[in-house]
Amino acid sequence: MLFQENMWRWALDPLIASHFLHCQQKRQQLVGSGRPTRPCMTLYAHAARRREPVEKRAVWLFYAENERCSCAFNASMLSLVNSSRRHGFFGKRDREAALVMKIVVTDPVHEDGIARLRRVHNVTLLFEEPRADSRDAALASADALVIRGFTISGEVLDRCPRVGVIGKHGSGTDNVDLAEASRRGVVVASTPGGANATAVAEGAVGLMLAALRRVLDCHRAVTEGRFGVRDEWRLADLWGHTLGLVGCGNIGTIVARICRRGFDMRVLVYDPTLSAERAEEIGAEKVERLHDLMKEADVVSIHVPLTDSTRGLVDAAALASMKSTAILVNTSRGPVVDEDALIAALAEGRIRGAGLDVFRREPPDADSPLLRLPNVTLSPHNAGLTEDSTREMGVRIAEYVLQALAGQKPPTLLNPQIWEARRQFVRDGVLQG
Repeated sequence: MLFQENMWRWALDPLIASHFLHCQQKRQQLVGSGRPTRPCMTLYAHAARRREPVEKRAVWLFYAENERCSCAFNASMLSLVNSSRRHGFFGKRDREAALVMKIVVTDPVHEDGIARLRRVHNVTLLFEEPRADSRDAALASADALVIRGFTISGEVLDRCPRVGVIGKHGSGTDNVDLAEASRRGVVVASTPGGANATAVAEGAVGLMLAALRRVLDCHRAVTEGRFGVRDEWRLADLWGHTLGLVGCGNIGTIVARICRRGFDMRVLVYDPTLSAERAEEIGAEKVERLHDLMKEADVVSIHVPLTDSTRGLVDAAALASMKSTAILVNTSRGPVVDEDALIAALAEGRIRGAGLDVFRREPPDADSPLLRLPNVTLSPHNAGLTEDSTREMGVRIAEYVLQALAGQKPPTLLNPQIWEARRQFVRDGVLQG
């Protein structure tokens, strides 16, 4: 039967192969003896009671379901599995092992997240595939993708005809064409908040201090024997000054808390989506115009997603409003700031300095003036990549992808409106999810 042929394909998975031949021989012996009418369900029950390996129980489960089929190809296999689930014929771990799918991880994520995915499904690390044809083949057979900076466009989705789930590691989703994914029934989940938000917030405050205290200049002065600059330079403080937040979601809220409580700063917020009541709850003052915030702040910190409305939000006019003693910190997305206008303001000394974790193009061009300006502190878009945050994000996105593959709605879906009409999984002719 086609079902048994499919079982041979699933048996090639390393989790199941070691048990398959033994189970097939045992089944043939029992069927030949004429003893039980449903030998595989009986053997599955015995294996479950003895707590035998989940992979062996998965093999018996597939055979047991086959005993319940009366035709060679049953397009309602999913409903059959769901029926068995409702009647308690097998547990969650057995179902997970039984429906082995293919997940492609396009960018490096924490090894604990990859290990969680591999406990259940086949995983290919695209970033370790040296050959283009191997990468194309992996994408073509993938049921789900886990991405970081990898771009998801209509063209890429054309190369991934099976994909029904995309897990975006991190909170920013400007590299995902969400409308195109939704049109194709592909659900997308991300990992907002959590340890990533605290890590980025700490990174933003770190860049504030690095720029105000000229940390890199001080380090070079000591290593080059110029200790005397301690009497020439006048560094700047955070304590008691004014912070201006452009955007105040999860990350901005934490930055506000750190700066207000830790440095006794006055906090201004420009965020059209934030209510005045919410601003008051976090100890901030809401301003209605970006210009007003830029004019009053000693430190401007940007925390907005990149959208059509925020692209170029901090333009030449906004930068011209800043105090000459103020600094700008950006840990959101590079194109939110007009980079050419920022370079001009820094080069001409119209603002004190900048701390940048993100850029218009990443990595920045080798001839970018940002790499040579003395009043800029740069980091390679890693403000959020601490050990704690990368592990938490990796494990969270793995769990969300596994939930979606198992037919459970993840809590951070970016397109929940398509959940009921999402793309179904078909593996070797059998409907799977």
